[in-house]
Amino acid sequence: MLKHILTLVCIITLYQLPWSQTPESVLTKYYEAIGNLNNISYNTHNIDTFLTGTVWDNRGYCIMKRQKSDTLFGFLFKGKRNDIDEELIYYGSDYYLINEKLKSYKIEKEQIHRGMLGHPGGQMVLSEFVQRTVGYKQITLTQTDSTYVLRFDYPDNQEYQITNRYKEVHIDNKTYLPVYRYHTLTSLGAKQVNISYIYHLKINAANFIDPFSSKEFLLAYTYEAPKDIHVNLNTLINKIAPDFELGETSDQSHRLSALKGKTILLDFWEIWCGPCRQSIPKIKIIADKYSSDDLVILSIVSDKNTFNKIHAFKAKMELNYSVLFGDQVTSNKYMVNAFPLYILVDKEGIIRHTQYGWSDDLEKVIVKYL
Repeated sequence: MLKHILTLVCIITLYQLPWSQTPESVLTKYYEAIGNLNNISYNTHNIDTFLTGTVWDNRGYCIMKRQKSDTLFGFLFKGKRNDIDEELIYYGSDYYLINEKLKSYKIEKEQIHRGMLGHPGGQMVLSEFVQRTVGYKQITLTQTDSTYVLRFDYPDNQEYQITNRYKEVHIDNKTYLPVYRYHTLTSLGAKQVNISYIYHLKINAANFIDPFSSKEFLLAYTYEAPKDIHVNLNTLINKIAPDFELGETSDQSHRLSALKGKTILLDFWEIWCGPCRQSIPKIKIIADKYSSDDLVILSIVSDKNTFNKIHAFKAKMELNYSVLFGDQVTSNKYMVNAFPLYILVDKEGIIRHTQYGWSDDLEKVIVKYL
């Protein structure tokens, strides 16, 4: 009898050991599980702690339906954050922002990209349901009583000064679907953490109510044309640049009007803006290429939560132009609604060019007014 008990204990112990599964075998079964999803609905609780120390604690829900013809996600989805009146419905070729309170809707056709997952409704989409994890340098496996924990470690990213980045995905040991995601990284001495809890998960429901089969429900809503952020910005062209005096990281201050006689490039950006960081090497090249007697680059950051990181960021990135601490008054004067924003002021103090986002044509415009 004792022999049989010991044998049973050994079998159970062996089954519970981490090496009863490998990271690769769990990963394979996890990808098979999401590949077998036809429809899925769940509630989510997201806790995001940003590099600035700001914390978002939000709950919401998401409904998804398999759409094989969709090359971006492979799914159509509907997502809503509980504290926001607006929900997002992604139809593949376009997506709609539905406001139940105002009974109105907006439609987007030209900005279909993964960035829409940053919208409050899109934030409810757990990307681990719709795409495979890529770019990691190693994967390891641990276990809990009910989950397999896959940890993905990523290489450091010098461009964005990112270190210690890894992600843990907790996979239910019965369904092989994710139920929890923890993602963290360190940048400029600060830590960012993104946590998602998944609950009330329903998969491949036979009684699935398809919210994507028809758009007839929109007849009960009023269409609201999207605002063009460029319209107001264009009204600045050929006007005198609004004056300002802002402090610099070197403890100096700059008054715009005192720089008359020089061409000035204003660069409104933020440290947490990916496209802003990507443009930095190109701005550095321009700063090196043209004399400061002819061209002055004033880089303006306005998020006060990041001011204490700008000195270290400037040093690590070896920025060769001025970084100023902005304010809401200056942002309002220049109608800043997105980042990065570039505004070119000629030698007479007149605004000659405005644009959102970097393009190589910007240098051609600068040369025109030097």
